[in-house]
Amino acid sequence: MNITNLAEMPAVENELNIDLIENEKIVFSSNFPSSICNRKGQLLAGIKNKIILTNYRLILYTGAGFFTFDLKEDIQDCVEVERKFIIKIGYYYLVTLNSPIEYEEIGGKKRSLDAVRLEFNNPDRAKFTKLMGLTK
Repeated sequence: MNITNLAEMPAVENELNIDLIENEKIVFSSNFPSSICNRKGQLLAGIKNKIILTNYRLILYTGAGFFTFDLKEDIQDCVEVERKFIIKIGYYYLVTLNSPIEYEEIGGKKRSLDAVRLEFNNPDRAKFTKLMGLTK
């Protein structure tokens, strides 16, 4: 993961009116991500999810709330993973956190999250790969 280029990227629209910190800008906002999941592939988000990348943070909107991760402090690694299906190949990104976070599901059940899986449609996948400086 190489995020040094994010400061030079142009800003995109802040569709969700996210509070940004000083000198922060949104450089990527997904159109229709397939899913936001935990490490095991269990969905964390509903149909109104959104994956947002700023020059400082990765922000995941689940439809019910936000997960926010500082790119330098909270994220240990981000790798693209290839997954083979019977007739096609799919890809997702595994974002591993430096330390697990606790969150509460709708209904009150407490969970721990040590990594997230992000799946995109193809145009968004290509943009995210380039912005995060990922190579296979």
